[in-house]
Amino acid sequence: RRITEVGGLNRDAKEEDVRAAFAEAGEITEVRMIMDAGTKKNKGYCFVRYHEAAQARKAIAEFGNVKVCASPIG
Repeated sequence: RRITEVGGLNRDAKEEDVRAAFAEAGEITEVRMIMDAGTKKNKGYCFVRYHEAAQARKAIAEFGNVKVCASPIG
């Protein structure tokens, strides 16, 4: 799979924050932020799509405790 689910996001995190935190694993082709319609903030998780499945596996293996906007993700 080329898609990785990222949970535990700070509600103020933006797509560019996620890209910056996870780009080291490989070429990101899409970040899909799941947004709250009422607050217009993310719901605390998103999906990151990599160009290759190996890059997604690398992200899972290496970034289990990365912080996005000062919140650890899990």
